[in-house]
Amino acid sequence: MDFENVLVLMIFIVVGSSSASSVFAGCGASGILNSKPDPIESLSHFLVLRDPLGALTKLKYNPELEKRQADFNSRFAQAKKKFIDLPLTQKKALGTDSRQKTEQSAKLLGLTAAEYLEFDREARELDRLQSLPIDHEALEREGHESLASSQNVKVLRPEETQLPPASAEQKTVVFFAMDSCAGCQELLPTFVGLARYFPRVTFYYTRSPVLANLAGVQSFPMLSRQSPEGSWTHQDIWQLTNTVDFFDVLFGLTQ
Repeated sequence: MDFENVLVLMIFIVVGSSSASSVFAGCGASGILNSKPDPIESLSHFLVLRDPLGALTKLKYNPELEKRQADFNSRFAQAKKKFIDLPLTQKKALGTDSRQKTEQSAKLLGLTAAEYLEFDREARELDRLQSLPIDHEALEREGHESLASSQNVKVLRPEETQLPPASAEQKTVVFFAMDSCAGCQELLPTFVGLARYFPRVTFYYTRSPVLANLAGVQSFPMLSRQSPEGSWTHQDIWQLTNTVDFFDVLFGLTQ
């Protein structure tokens, strides 16, 4: 059996799941649980890991997959660490093509034969789910359908180049997108889904190049907060890889 792909998955999980695990430890990227937030944000951060948020279940950045990865990490933490530390030649020797091979592989990772078979199946399934192609056209349709029905995000027309003034009580955050932006399409449903967790923020979505230019936006997709004085704070989001990180960015941007 070829474990090179599983190795890549393991490395991804170690790096990518840190945000999810940090939520439970109370030390997420924005320090949410350490900064004594009000109950709405704490509950939101908790729910993000468990609530499919509708359209998000169809994204590769989805809470269901993240939870599955977190469960995998929890059940196989020691085996995963041993696997990562193994030389490549030993990784290639792992397998399940015979009872003896299964038992040898299990022993190497400190698992029973049954646990090793489960480890192998789950790692391969996570790898398959993570590598599924994204249907950008479907995401774009879904994102705009969710925008149309959202009570939390206002869509600006191209000719709208000014926003109502922000205030200290009701903050303003804009999702800047552009036509033919694959990253914008991928993250739009996530943005719409998470917006409902921030009742004291007015969210806007725009593809207006004029407003983007006035705000000083130079890349897309971009999340930007406008202060009551009219200045802008920008946060690049194209590199986000999971819903919890997206939540942390929104939380940090709206404080």
